Amino acid sequence: MLQEVGQAESERSDIVDRVFHIKLKEFMTNVREREYFGKTRTSNTLLTLSHLLFSFL
Repeated sequence: MLQEVGQAESERSDIVDRVFHIKLKEFMTNVREREYFGKTRTSNTLLTLSHLLFSFL
C-alpha cells in the first residue's frame, strides 16, 4: 500500500515496526497455544522471545 502513495518502507518505520510486532505476537500464539514445535515451556512476556530471537542474529 505504501507504493500506492509513493512511499518506501524506509520512510515509514512506524508502520514496519507495528506490522513486525503484530506478526511476532501471532508467531508467539502459534508457538504457545497451537504447539507448532511441540510442547513448550515459554514465558508469557513478548520481550523474552524477542530477546531470544535477536540474540542469534
